[in-house]
Amino acid sequence: MFELEVNHERLSAEDIPEDILNHFSAPTDNILAIALIPWEEHCTECAMPLCYETCDLYEPRKDGKCRRFIGGIRPVHHINGIQNYIVSISFKQWGQLMAYANMYAIPKMRAQYVEKLIYAIDGISSRIPDKNISIRGRQSLSTRLTRRLKQSIAGTGLFKRQESNNPDYFLIEVYNPNPFDVHLSLNINNIDQSQYNIGYQKLLKLSEGFTKYKIGIDEIHCRVDTNQKFGISLNPNILDKKDEGLCLYFGLITFVWDSDLISIRANKEKPYIKVVAWDLDNTVWDGILIEDGTDNITLKPGIIDIFKKLDERGILNTVASKNNPDDTLKFLKAIGLSDYIINPKIGWDQKGQYIKSLVNQFNVGENTFAFIDDSPFERDEVKSLNPEIRVYDAALYNTLLELPEFNPPVSIDSTHRRKYYQNEIDRGEAQSSFDGEYLSFLKNCNIQLNIYTPTKNNIDRIQELVQRTNQLNFSGNRYERDKIEKILFDSHYDVFCLDCEDKYGQYGTVGFAIIDTQTLQLSDMMFSCRVQSKRVEHAFLSFLLSHYKKQGHKSFSALFNKTDRNTKAGAVFSDLDFKETSNTNSLIIYGYNLENTIPSDGVIRILWNDKEWQI
Repeated sequence: MFELEVNHERLSAEDIPEDILNHFSAPTDNILAIALIPWEEHCTECAMPLCYETCDLYEPRKDGKCRRFIGGIRPVHHINGIQNYIVSISFKQWGQLMAYANMYAIPKMRAQYVEKLIYAIDGISSRIPDKNISIRGRQSLSTRLTRRLKQSIAGTGLFKRQESNNPDYFLIEVYNPNPFDVHLSLNINNIDQSQYNIGYQKLLKLSEGFTKYKIGIDEIHCRVDTNQKFGISLNPNILDKKDEGLCLYFGLITFVWDSDLISIRANKEKPYIKVVAWDLDNTVWDGILIEDGTDNITLKPGIIDIFKKLDERGILNTVASKNNPDDTLKFLKAIGLSDYIINPKIGWDQKGQYIKSLVNQFNVGENTFAFIDDSPFERDEVKSLNPEIRVYDAALYNTLLELPEFNPPVSIDSTHRRKYYQNEIDRGEAQSSFDGEYLSFLKNCNIQLNIYTPTKNNIDRIQELVQRTNQLNFSGNRYERDKIEKILFDSHYDVFCLDCEDKYGQYGTVGFAIIDTQTLQLSDMMFSCRVQSKRVEHAFLSFLLSHYKKQGHKSFSALFNKTDRNTKAGAVFSDLDFKETSNTNSLIIYGYNLENTIPSDGVIRILWNDKEWQI
């Protein structure tokens, strides 16, 4: 909201190009909430009330304060949106737009209502001719009451949502009608500067036309304590009177809670689901199989399609059900679901034990495992033994596909994930029956590691791997697609992709790594859990060491961000005789002298760009 109570002039939108008005009226579907901030006309050199008598630039407004904008803040009532007007401001020397700000999140619809209400009150106040009416020397009673109302709404949190997280960004919408660039200074400072005495400053370049700035809240938090009182000011660089009259049009200037960014944040905080364990009776079908018999069982509407869609997204389906195993497996095959189910647990034991076993067998984190059951008792029992499991009421089964956690990035590898896991089950059975040492078993598997330089065609799978892997993520980084693409084509990095196969079948793309060539440091390395404990990370690191040794380098280092999830994976560095050179807050740097012999156990055959590689 803007200080419109001291000026009655309303401008026409005729002088503003239609495309500019369209920018100001753009849809705001992504905006969940905003802060209501009362923007006012101020002077950069203000020392009121003394300056009213001593300053040559003093020009009184209706309320006796100094006029620093030509004609004041003048609204253009034309646009649709949260704020149904924009404002025109023609700055005089020392003029600045200023507010005492807050971060109270007000839902969008409520904010629209408050803005319209305040706009109407401003219109009434601006037309009351009470300039000479004063109480205890204070002029313009209507103006002061209106200002007090707005400050009450903004400053005390009236109408505010009582609990809210930090906003996502500070938004500035501005139109520069001038045929030249304008530089606008943004300053955010705590009122009490005893701790945060630097404040946040940014020079905004406004080219001719419409500009929308979104300044991330983290950038501001580094310099400003937003839990304490703080002010914000905007002023163009007008050095003297000859530059006066510079006109700019402003739309929303406020803190924004953005649903798109909140969704992204939520997905980062809540990992994607990798495995879904289904109860069967009154969950996948209506009825109880052992009591009603197959002829009286009806599948839930659309349930087969849900299984198929999850499978296409690379999310594995399994079963945890109290039932007769033989009859149930036979019925699952008859209804066409058995092909989509991996490693079902069917019997009369506790479902919590079934789930614990499945989590271990699939080698995934509990928080990436979902359990769906119609019984609150069973859901609570599973949760009691597996606290991080995500449990869902079967009554909501047809909404699962819409939930963010069930919508991971999808690649070609995703559609083959069930086959990869079935191959892994076959490997496990072969290992159990193998009479000999584990390394001998691995050699007998004929594992082949294909290392290559990725292209744009590999980005989908790389992003999927980056988002999904936890236990074998050596840096903890999560890259979005555009960041991955930039890294691929940045000459400062060597980027490697890894595919793997053995005599049981394909693993698909199982690894991704980034080398900073300026420091020759492994900055990122991550693998699929499908290759965990198969010496793939050992083979790849040995390849990297020999690769750079052959190029004439003398040393190599690796960055490892140790977490609860990846601690076991970090043992590979000591296995290969890397030396710890730095350890700060779990951020460890390992070094390797390339003049030493490169270790290799010969378990895995390595191909580099389709050619045999010798360590």
